[in-house]
Amino acid sequence: MIRRFLSILFLGLSFGFAEAQTSSLYLSYCDGKLAETGASRMGVDVTISAAVGFPAATLAQYSGARLTTLRLGLCTTNSDMSDMTAWVRNSLTGDILAEVRMEDFKTGWNDVTLEAPITIDGTNDLYLGFSYKQSRSVKCLSFVGETHPMGAWIGRDDSWEDYSTRDMGSLSIEGIIEGEGLPQFDLNVLDMKLLSGEIVRDENLPFEATVKNVASQPISGLLIDYSLGDGAKTGQISIAQTLNPRDEVTVAWEVPTKDVPAGTCIPADITVLLPDGSADEDMTNNSFHFDYATYEAGTDFEHIALFEEFTTEKCVNCPSATQRIEAALEKGYFDKVILATHHAGYYTDWLTIEADREYCWFYNDGGSTYAPASMLDRTLTGMDKDFSPVFNPPQSAKLCERFDIALARPALVGVNTSLQYDKDSRQVTISVEGQRLDAFEHQCQEPRITVFALIDSIQAKDQTGAGEGYYHRHVTRAVLTDVWGDVLTWNDDNTFSNTYTWIIPEEYREEKFEAVAFVSNYDANDPTNCCIFNSSYSELGSQLVAAIETIHADNNKTSSCFNLMGQRCDDHSHGFIVIDGKLFLR
Repeated sequence: MIRRFLSILFLGLSFGFAEAQTSSLYLSYCDGKLAETGASRMGVDVTISAAVGFPAATLAQYSGARLTTLRLGLCTTNSDMSDMTAWVRNSLTGDILAEVRMEDFKTGWNDVTLEAPITIDGTNDLYLGFSYKQSRSVKCLSFVGETHPMGAWIGRDDSWEDYSTRDMGSLSIEGIIEGEGLPQFDLNVLDMKLLSGEIVRDENLPFEATVKNVASQPISGLLIDYSLGDGAKTGQISIAQTLNPRDEVTVAWEVPTKDVPAGTCIPADITVLLPDGSADEDMTNNSFHFDYATYEAGTDFEHIALFEEFTTEKCVNCPSATQRIEAALEKGYFDKVILATHHAGYYTDWLTIEADREYCWFYNDGGSTYAPASMLDRTLTGMDKDFSPVFNPPQSAKLCERFDIALARPALVGVNTSLQYDKDSRQVTISVEGQRLDAFEHQCQEPRITVFALIDSIQAKDQTGAGEGYYHRHVTRAVLTDVWGDVLTWNDDNTFSNTYTWIIPEEYREEKFEAVAFVSNYDANDPTNCCIFNSSYSELGSQLVAAIETIHADNNKTSSCFNLMGQRCDDHSHGFIVIDGKLFLR
């Protein structure tokens, strides 16, 4: 897929200082980068071509400048390549505006000077490319960085294919333009993020931005100009950061909010400026607007995280992944992180339910899924892909780091579950209650409540990668709400209360029933915007044990044994038994 960002102005072009001339700029999608491993276009005794295109709308601001040089990046070269030429056209199949035969092409960057510079008129597209004959496939093509819509055209003989649809990056092909009046100072803010849109009143607002020098002169320092609460607080923050032409850097800062009135939608306007009065020649990409909310210190709720695992009996690596997960939970997280498993991701098995299949949507990888896999609060961790909350469960120490990151996020909504059980009908009633802070309305635009019915310790039938006696843990058996959650209806006091029922099937031991409820955002178009904000867990087994302990105390018996139905039994009985108020598995 092509991932586009708010920041990509100039269609992602980079313009930087070339040689020692202040009036020279690079025309490039690749930022001078070359891939370590090349790609090839298959074919025997064919002509292969590669090209990048730049639209007239972008080139218009450089009307009158001259394209003087092409730079072509090759990952490898060998005797299977011949008749290499560099060329410039107005379209992929149009007339050649300039062509240079390359007698001594080499691995790495090849600078090709045009015999006659091409004047940019600002009304026509330009395509920069090269062609060569191959006797067999050669992995010389370099794809790097982000994928841009005109940044990856590959041809074979007279047929062209748009490789930008393959999300491989952009080709290492650049041009150098020279002329009068080219930008001297231009700072492009590629991306800016408010790292936490909900803060304790009077705490600082944390920001992060990726900025790039897209002109020909060095930039020494940045100024962050801010305005909060429609001008209630203004100021500037200085950042010591030097950017040479084509340099790109991520910077972070905090904006003080003390004395700004509290609220749930406070405007924050941020502009990145050049220091010392230097004029940025394009200010259209320097300013961003945000809204943030505040809440009082100590009013947030305990954060309980939900860890969802994708697993199946056909997955040979899933048993070891489960061991890593349980090893992490044993390091003090059992009461802080809830575990639920979905039997999908790598084929399916006899425990797969339809909801498991639907949750594979979170992979967001063109239908590609795998197992073992997992999600933590269905939230991006910053450690994995930026388009999916699904990740491969790491070693337990790394998993603990992820737990800590998730649990550190303030919970502005609280959730609580309780169970009632009728043994005759095997019906369990799950009561779910919750409360939110006012700031939660800013944090979550489409809140939903989801309730899982789980069964723990289901004996496997044929688990690949495990021996006999393997049990599946915390298996999702039903979703008692809509699979994407029910719309939350809030009372006037910011609370909600819902009730759900489920009849435990006879094939499952009732003491193994578990209920999980969580509040999350719903976004049908973006798997990265369905974050879980808080969760709750209740298990039926502990309640049954408590009931048995009560029976035991009432009867004033000592050294007596009971099963989980409260019936007296022999202390050599198998299964769960309670001896002197303590639970044992035999």
